[in-house]
Formats: sequence, C-alpha cells, structure tokens
Amino acid sequence: MNSDQTKTVSEFLIADFENEMQATLRVIEAVPSGRLDYQPDTKAKSALGLVRHIALEEEWLMKCLSQRRFKPPPEDS
Repeated sequence: MNSDQTKTVSEFLIADFENEMQATLRVIEAVPSGRLDYQPDTKAKSALGLVRHIALEEEWLMKCLSQRRFKPPPEDS
C-alpha cells in the first residue's frame, strides 16, 4: 500500500470505529445496573460479552497495525 492508500484506509477505519463506539456506548448504557448477564435476544451477546468483544477487537486491530500484517480477528467465546 502506498501512503495515500494507507491514509484513506485509516480515515475510513477511524470514522467507522467512532460510529461503532457511539452505538456500543448506547447499548452498554441501556444495560440494567448489575446485570452483566443481560442479553436482549438469544442471538445477541451478553453485556459482558459485548465489553469483551470490544476489548479484544481493539487489541487485535492495534496488533495488526503494529505488525503491518492482518490476521483473522479473535473468536468470541
């Protein structure tokens, strides 16, 4: 990738991340107090699962960027 392509990709990822964070914060704020097991639907992650997903995805992205090599993201359990 050349520097222009890298800049375009990074700008897209930053904008996408900012949008996702806003949606995620709204979801986390809607979780009833003391209910990390809250799951709005059987196909949805629990509140704790969502927080875990966010933390792992961010670590994965930073690792990929620092190593300049993208691997599949970690699977949630």
